[in-house]
Amino acid sequence: MFKVHKAPRMKKEILIGLLVVAVVIDAANDKELDGCVSEEFFEYKTRSFIHCKFSEDCNSLYWYDNADNSEEAATLIYDWKTKSGEGYTSGEFDIQSNGNLIITNVSFEHERKFKVICILTNDFFNTYHVDVVVTATPDESYPLISGCEGFPLCLLQTTTDAMIRCIYKGARPMTQLRWLRITGGEEVAIFSSESVTSDSNTTFDSMSEISLSTLGNSTVALLECRTANNEVHRSNQVLVFLSDGNPLSSSSTSLYFEENKQSKLLCKTFYENTIVWTTEFNQTVAFSTPEGKQKESV
Repeated sequence: MFKVHKAPRMKKEILIGLLVVAVVIDAANDKELDGCVSEEFFEYKTRSFIHCKFSEDCNSLYWYDNADNSEEAATLIYDWKTKSGEGYTSGEFDIQSNGNLIITNVSFEHERKFKVICILTNDFFNTYHVDVVVTATPDESYPLISGCEGFPLCLLQTTTDAMIRCIYKGARPMTQLRWLRITGGEEVAIFSSESVTSDSNTTFDSMSEISLSTLGNSTVALLECRTANNEVHRSNQVLVFLSDGNPLSSSSTSLYFEENKQSKLLCKTFYENTIVWTTEFNQTVAFSTPEGKQKESV
């Protein structure tokens, strides 16, 4: 037999207070926060947008392209119908219907703090700041390795006393390069000498150089040069063949295969040899050592 116990009576004030708190929390979860992205990264010479979200009671917007100068006039004014301001009439800036500022052609001079003032219906206002960072990607999207003539993952025949240089030119922000040795899926850092130069302090040229004597007694080594501090790492690889006393023989032939079908290229050799497959442009496709297959590309 079950006994029914009467729950203790809660004070009316406490119950109402809990309901109010619940309603406020639900409303906060459903409502997106107003404001702007605090930091934007824009590529040089692109059309870019500063992203913001403004409240419904925002009557007009005043955009400033130099937040550090309090005496400077607004570069663009928008009341949700008309646009005005020197930045708008000159064509340097525009604005979307939702209030996002448009930089029509990003230059290095746009790397500064922007400010937008939202005038509310009650004559109050909200102010938001955005730091714009201008980036530049070199014409070659990956670092260039000396001796590879601009091709990625090339085969380089050289000697243990040689030096290999990696260059990444025309990047912004400044980036550093590092060398890695790829062995069995593991990455081992290689000591290198580094330098970064800039003529105009707008874009930067990075260089990293290594001595192949650090590879020890290896005959074949897969090396990678990689940007060290970019949001997106950019890299290039080189397959180094150290020919000190080791002969390098090669052969080529023409074969025909049907498009979009898997095909095999066969090569007969002694087990203790290292095999490297390359294209006619000296780009490495795959290689294997007596210990097994090490790399595949394409």
